[in-house]
Amino acid sequence: MQYHPISGDVIHADLYEVDLSARIQVSVPLHFVGKAAGVVRGGILQPIVREIEVECLPLDIPQFFNLEVSALDIGDSIHIEELQMPESVTAIYESNFALVTVATPTVEEAPAAAAAATVEGAVAAAPEQTKEGTE
Repeated sequence: MQYHPISGDVIHADLYEVDLSARIQVSVPLHFVGKAAGVVRGGILQPIVREIEVECLPLDIPQFFNLEVSALDIGDSIHIEELQMPESVTAIYESNFALVTVATPTVEEAPAAAAAATVEGAVAAAPEQTKEGTE
């Protein structure tokens, strides 16, 4: 579209005709459905991709793919070959890459707890130094 620089009126529009018999490549979003069992146990659901490239006819383009993640445990993943697609839709991929995984939870010592332990150690050592200095 081209617009007039001052008034903002449309001055030109290009229109394209889509060939309904030719397959096209489009990106289709993934919707993750359910709560993974691994997430309930403390894991982290990590989507690796949020959309995939597919090839299909223009009238067969899906709005999205639902990806059921309820059965995933910690360390499990869903690969593109496991995705259910209509027969007229073909996923474009070079390898059987993972779409989503449940990562192992990482536990770090809280910074406040580490600082408190350091302060307690310093306070415990301080009275001994004071006693030695007064004798």
